[in-house]
Amino acid sequence: DIKIKLYDGTPLHRDNFIKLVNSSFYDGISFHRIIKNFMIQAGDPAFKSVPAISLHDSIKTYTIPAEFNRQFFHKKGALAAARQGNDVNPDMRSSGTQFYIVQGSKLTENDLNLTEQRINSNMKQNHFNSLIKQTSDSLKKSGITMTDAEIQEIATVKMFEYLTSYKEYQIPEDQRDVYKTAGGTPRLDGSYTVFGEVIDGFDIID
Repeated sequence: DIKIKLYDGTPLHRDNFIKLVNSSFYDGISFHRIIKNFMIQAGDPAFKSVPAISLHDSIKTYTIPAEFNRQFFHKKGALAAARQGNDVNPDMRSSGTQFYIVQGSKLTENDLNLTEQRINSNMKQNHFNSLIKQTSDSLKKSGITMTDAEIQEIATVKMFEYLTSYKEYQIPEDQRDVYKTAGGTPRLDGSYTVFGEVIDGFDIID
């Protein structure tokens, strides 16, 4: 058994998870994706012991809005929502049913510095992708036709405006201590919603 607690600070994910548990959705579902020193993932109805034909792969068809909260991070034992990639999911909406539990590994100070750079790069790229989508959607609604290059040029101007007030993300010292002593996967912070954590059963994850 693995015992978890859910965060009140991510109410959409909390209530959704409780609803699925109470409806017996997870009964008989396997952890279908297991990567050592990274995470274990479950929640795809295609991997039930008795497959439910009527249930489609939730990672594509059933999503909920992201609930990023910087106090909830990808430490060892973190419970987080899986999702589709940014190229088709720029709003980073979570899968309705698929989740993962972090195993991760312990990191050094240098590892964390490099992770900070990667997180900031990803955050900027994600915002730029979102601006392109917003610009494209706005033009379509207005009935205006523009080339991809013209849309990208408009998004680039907006991106420069955004960067004038952008503050580089830094991993808080208390979280750095956890990543160095207990471990985790900090590169996922700010990109996937963490909505709970394991409080008993770390040996099962390992």
